[in-house]
Amino acid sequence: MKMVMLMAKCMRELAVVLLTSSVLVAQPANRALDAPVLPALGESVAVDMPLTVERRLGDAIMRDVYKDVSYFEDPVLQAYLQHLWEPLMQAAQSRGEVSEEALAAFAWQLFMIQNSSVNAFALPAGYIGVHLGLMALTTSADELVAVLAHELSHVTQRHIARNIARSKYQSVASVAATVLGLLLASRSGNGSMAQAAIVGSQAAMLQGQLNFSREMEREADRVGFGVMKDAGYATAAMAHMFEKLDRANRFNDGNSYPYLRTHPLTVERIAEARTYADHSDGESESITSLPTPSQELTLYLHALMSARARWFMETSEAAQQRWVQDSVKPDAAVSEQIGALYLGSMAHLQADNPSEAQLKLEQMRRLVPFKDSVLAGNESTSELLQLTFTELQAKIYHGLGRHQAAFELWAASTVERSQSIRRAQMLLGAQSALFGFQKKQDLTKANAKIPADHRVLKSMAEDFQWWLIQNPNDAAVWGQLAMIAQVLQRPLLAIRAEAESRALRFDFIGALDRLRSAQKIGREWARSHEGTNPEEVEMMVIEVRLRAFEEAQRQLKSSF
Repeated sequence: MKMVMLMAKCMRELAVVLLTSSVLVAQPANRALDAPVLPALGESVAVDMPLTVERRLGDAIMRDVYKDVSYFEDPVLQAYLQHLWEPLMQAAQSRGEVSEEALAAFAWQLFMIQNSSVNAFALPAGYIGVHLGLMALTTSADELVAVLAHELSHVTQRHIARNIARSKYQSVASVAATVLGLLLASRSGNGSMAQAAIVGSQAAMLQGQLNFSREMEREADRVGFGVMKDAGYATAAMAHMFEKLDRANRFNDGNSYPYLRTHPLTVERIAEARTYADHSDGESESITSLPTPSQELTLYLHALMSARARWFMETSEAAQQRWVQDSVKPDAAVSEQIGALYLGSMAHLQADNPSEAQLKLEQMRRLVPFKDSVLAGNESTSELLQLTFTELQAKIYHGLGRHQAAFELWAASTVERSQSIRRAQMLLGAQSALFGFQKKQDLTKANAKIPADHRVLKSMAEDFQWWLIQNPNDAAVWGQLAMIAQVLQRPLLAIRAEAESRALRFDFIGALDRLRSAQKIGREWARSHEGTNPEEVEMMVIEVRLRAFEEAQRQLKSSF
C-alpha cells in the first residue's frame, strides 16, 4: 500500500513538473520564448506599426525597466491594482476598444515604481507603470481609476505607435533606448539624464513624437471616461482628479508631478471632464453624496492601500518616527483613521514594538464593518481588506515570536473569488513561512506541531507549482518557489525556478548561467551516488529549458 501511495505521489509530482514545462513551451504568449525575437537593430518602424512590432518594442523597454532599482513589487498593492484594472479591461473589450488581435498580442500589464512623485505612464504594447506617489495622493479608488483609464486609452487608441510611426527610419532599438531614457528622466527630474537619453537630432525629433498631442490627450480623456463609466466607476472622479493635480502643481517647486509634464492639463480638458460627468446620468453624485455601506468599504480599502503605498515610498526614519508618535484624530473620517492606524501599526512593528502594533490593528478591525449585508457584491473588496489585516497580524505574531500562530493564521486564510488576491495570499503566506523558518531553524524542537519534513513549505511548493501550470509567466511566483525549494533542499528545482523568473524578465544570460549550474550539480550528485538522482525528472526539464533559453538568447543577440 505504501509503495502504491509513493508511486502515486511521484506520478503527481512528475505530472506537475512536466505539465508546467509543456505549458511553458507550448504557449505562444510565453515571453521567455517568444518576446525576445526583436526586430533587427536597423529595422525601421513601419508607418502602420504591426501589433507584434509594438509588443517587441514594449518588451525591449521592459527588459531595462525590470533591472531598474525603482521597479517595485508588492503582492497586495499589485492585487489592488488588478482589482481596479480588470473591470476597465472588460469594459474596453465590450466597447470594442480592444480588438481580439490586440488582446492576444499585447502584455496588458501593470507594474509599480517605488517613487514618491505623482506619475503614471503607458509604454508600447500595454505596459502601464504606476508610481507609488500617485497611489498615495488619491483619496478614492475612482480617482486612481481615472488615471488608469486614461493610460489604458492611450494604449487602445495606439497613440504611441501613431506617434513613433511618423519616423519611418527610426530603428526600434533607438526608440526603445530613448523611451527608457525619457522614462528615467521623467521619474528623477534630472535634466542631465534626459540629455544623455536624447542625443542627436533624430532622437530629439523622437522626443517630440513621444509627447502626446492635445488631440490625443483629449481622445484618451473621452475614451477613458466611457470605459470608466461602463466599468461602473464614478465618472466625476476624472474631473476631481484633474482639479486636484492642477491645484497641487501650482504650489509644486520640486518636480513632484511629472505626470503633468507628459500629460499637460489644459482648461479645455478640465472643462470637458466636468461636462462628461454632468451628462453621465447622475454618476457624479456618487462622489459627494452620502456613501452607501458598499461604497464605504471601497473607501476603507483605498485608504488602506494608499497608506501602504506611503509606507513603501516614505522609508526615512523621520517618517516612521512620525507615524509612531502620531495620534489618530477621533473626529477624522473613518477612512483617514484606518490609514493612520495602519501606518502607526507598521511603524511600531519596525520599531520592535509588536504589542502597540497589535492595539492599532484591533482599532482598525473595529472600524471596518465586516458584515454580510455590507459585503454583498463586494466579496473581492472584503477579501483584499481581510488579506491585508491577515498579513499585518502575521507580522505581529512573528514580532512576538509566535511563529506557529502565524503559520496557522495563513493556513486558515482562504480566498474564494479573485485570482489576483489568491496570488497575493500565496506569496504573502510563503514569505511569512520562510521568515518563520529563518527565525527557528529547528522547528521540531521549538514546537512539536511542525514536523521535521517541513510540511508547511512542501504544501506551499505544490500550490505554487499548480499555480504555475495555469500562470506560467508569473515571474514573482517562480522567484518565490525558488526560495521555498531551497529551504526544502531541492536545489535543482530552486535553480530552475530562479532561471524561469530571470528569463521572464529577459535576463537570459542569468537564466542560462543558473541552468548550467543545475546541470553541474545534477551530474556531481549522480557520480557520488552511483548514478541515482532524486530529481531526475527535474534534470530532464532543465535540459529542455536550457535549449529553449539558448535559442531565445541567440535571437536576442541577432536583434540587438
